[in-house]
Amino acid sequence: MGLLIIMAVFAAESPYVQAHPPVVADLVELDQVIGVYPPNINSEQERKDVEQKYDAALSAVNEQLKAKPGDAGLLVKRGCIERLGHNLDRPGTFEAAEKDLLAVLQKDPKHEGALVELGTLYVNYGFELAPKAEDLFKRAQKAHGEKLFEPAQNGLFFAYYMQARMKEALGQAELLSKTWPDKKEYAQRRELVQGVLDRAEKGNKQDHANADAKSTSDKADEAYARKEYKEAFRLFTEAAQKGDAKAEYFLGVMYRDGEGMEQDYGETIEWFRKAAEHRFPLAYNDLAWVYATCKDARFRDGKKAVEWALKAADVLKKYEACFDTLAAAYARDGQFAKAVETQEKAITMLKQEQGMSETEKQKQITDSEKMLILYKNNTAYIDEEWSTTP
Repeated sequence: MGLLIIMAVFAAESPYVQAHPPVVADLVELDQVIGVYPPNINSEQERKDVEQKYDAALSAVNEQLKAKPGDAGLLVKRGCIERLGHNLDRPGTFEAAEKDLLAVLQKDPKHEGALVELGTLYVNYGFELAPKAEDLFKRAQKAHGEKLFEPAQNGLFFAYYMQARMKEALGQAELLSKTWPDKKEYAQRRELVQGVLDRAEKGNKQDHANADAKSTSDKADEAYARKEYKEAFRLFTEAAQKGDAKAEYFLGVMYRDGEGMEQDYGETIEWFRKAAEHRFPLAYNDLAWVYATCKDARFRDGKKAVEWALKAADVLKKYEACFDTLAAAYARDGQFAKAVETQEKAITMLKQEQGMSETEKQKQITDSEKMLILYKNNTAYIDEEWSTTP
């Protein structure tokens, strides 16, 4: 990651809904309000009104599907509605939308609407699924033909942005603004991404966009995925020496987990700190976790843990793991009342999480509840297994 990820800045409604009003005309208004996370809802009454419209839209398409079971257009429409429900934190809607859209693609792998809607679902979920979203948008463009397909090109911008591939995001914004000059939001995106790149370049001593470092870092990723840790370590080190924040982060991971080397908490902290100073958001969280929970007391520091955990929670506020970390940091700093409050928030978010299996969710809930008991007893948590999060 490396740079702030704030999708709501761009009001990322579904590009398919906006481009196909005859197909989903009754969803355009909903999409403008709940097509982003968090939704553009300003009052409790407005939330009630939106939820009533959402329920009515879902009920209507369900009735239509009873008459035409398996209809591709209706399944895409329901998938779109369910995606919007995910932004309303409706339980099970992520899985439901994914199931409907994959069902369409199983029968017709080139269905443009399903490809774009599934890509939008994934890219709105977070950076973890952004690579899948990128592939789906590219498939949609290929299915459409040589003429630029606005929903796919629009989606690609968000896929690049969510992966912190800012130069590609900038290029995509420029393509969008040139191809569709009447859309002012495309020009605004270009200016915003250019501003992010300018600030990053000004704030760092080295050029993080160095193509050679990027290439080396990508090769390191591949070696790491193959578990060729010695080669990955060599390549990450080479890229990190050129200021690549992702490489710095992964060096911290390798020292933390003892992958291809002995664990070294001092090196872990050093590399996470460098990546964090270079604005790599995952490093904020992992550095805070080390300071808060390291099993070697020499490396624990409550105040530093709170400092970095607050930054992580601010940038990655959709992810409950950041609040697990913040709670652990408060506990390490002796602020147990805040630790309890924050851990309870993390547990609530985890129960609403739609992007993991039920088995994994229950395991994480159990672990988080054990930590909550510790904090209620004025006891800080120590990560004996030395993982990023419990």
